[in-house]
Amino acid sequence: DKAVIAMQYAGAFSICDYSGGVLTETYRYQSKRQPKVGEPGMPGSPMIVYASDDISTFRGACSDNRHYYLLYSGKPTMSEDSPAVVAGNLLVYDWKGKPVKRYELENEVDSIYLDGEMVYCAASFPEPRLLVYKL
Repeated sequence: DKAVIAMQYAGAFSICDYSGGVLTETYRYQSKRQPKVGEPGMPGSPMIVYASDDISTFRGACSDNRHYYLLYSGKPTMSEDSPAVVAGNLLVYDWKGKPVKRYELENEVDSIYLDGEMVYCAASFPEPRLLVYKL
């Protein structure tokens, strides 16, 4: 009956309640930072291209009945150390939007899945692998 929706480049997330077939936003976090937009790679391209020094924010989300978990990158879009699509921070919030905890993961990952106290992660860099963390 609840959902969390996170945006990769806007530094924003919303908490929503779902009832009677209607999704209603109950809380929104939006950073003051606005995404930087760059020039499209091809002339006339309708695609939005984010500037190479823009920051990648939330890369994934999952939840349980008490909390929701956001995978956070915080790296420039064109990071030289590792791709911006991988993240090393797992942020934990309660359903009212209050921060609860931050985990710094041993390895950067692309996506997360929560099952009880276990967090299953897929990583693509520097090589494909599956990782498991216990909260």
